[in-house]
Amino acid sequence: MKKSELKQKIKECLKEMKLNEKISKGLENFKKDNDKSEIYTAYGLGDSFDVRWTDKTFSDGVPHTKYFTRNREKSIKIPMGEKFHILETDSYWYFERDGTWYAVDRNEYGTPPFDY
Repeated sequence: MKKSELKQKIKECLKEMKLNEKISKGLENFKKDNDKSEIYTAYGLGDSFDVRWTDKTFSDGVPHTKYFTRNREKSIKIPMGEKFHILETDSYWYFERDGTWYAVDRNEYGTPPFDY
């Protein structure tokens, strides 16, 4: 392996480590509330998709899930290749961006609207 390739690989690993360190406390606490859930790193595909959303959270950062159903569904777009963390449960994929929580109903999509 060339020195330049090795440097690039190290940079990629460091970026991934930094991203993994940035898992929000809210997401970690939300996982504790959902026994059969897992946190994954996801990547945007640049496509629009429908989500439920809320900006209401408890003091530990966990979203008030009742507001997902009270708020209207809206369409969002995550830029191609943008990294973010998701919480995968049996029914939904949850994620937080810029202080807003989103829930994607797994029954509405044959495959997720992002890669993970």
